[in-house]
Amino acid sequence: MAQPSANAGAMQQAAAEVESAMQVLQQAMAKLPVASPEWTAVNDALGKLAKPFAKQQAQDLVPAQILQMAQAQQASPLMQLLSQQQGAAPPPGAAPPPQGA
Repeated sequence: MAQPSANAGAMQQAAAEVESAMQVLQQAMAKLPVASPEWTAVNDALGKLAKPFAKQQAQDLVPAQILQMAQAQQASPLMQLLSQQQGAAPPPGAAPPPQGA
């Protein structure tokens, strides 16, 4: 008898929960003395979790999210300043430079 396949939505939710737990572990590890047995145990656990869940994080980014991240980077004040210094037009929606400045 074949076992039912895992629900894709449930798998994604579980992966998100594990990723949240990894963030909590990273925060806790920062408060532990480096190289203590507790720090070493948390570090080992994170190392084991990182391999299977690192791929999941990258696969979860859909094209719209990637586009949104790229647009946010282009709209950053630093990127605007650099583009203006290079003589490029300001990004859409940016205010024109003040007259007489």
